[in-house]
Amino acid sequence: MSTKRVKAAAKKVSGTTTKGAKVTVKHNKTTLGKTTTKKTAYTVKLKKAVKKSWKLKVTATKAGYKPVTKTVTVK
Repeated sequence: MSTKRVKAAAKKVSGTTTKGAKVTVKHNKTTLGKTTTKKTAYTVKLKKAVKKSWKLKVTATKAGYKPVTKTVTVK
């Protein structure tokens, strides 16, 4: 799984992962957005804009695969 750089005030997170995976974006314990990929590329629309220095946890899950989590720091 890869995640593109996230800038302050962004309202989406995008990257690539396995087709059909569920991608969730969280800040601390708050879920900001989630989606299920139709292709390998994904874009998750966030409930609110992110702020500089926030650490976002992007998790991809799919049946038969181990969950993958990446931490992204907002620039």
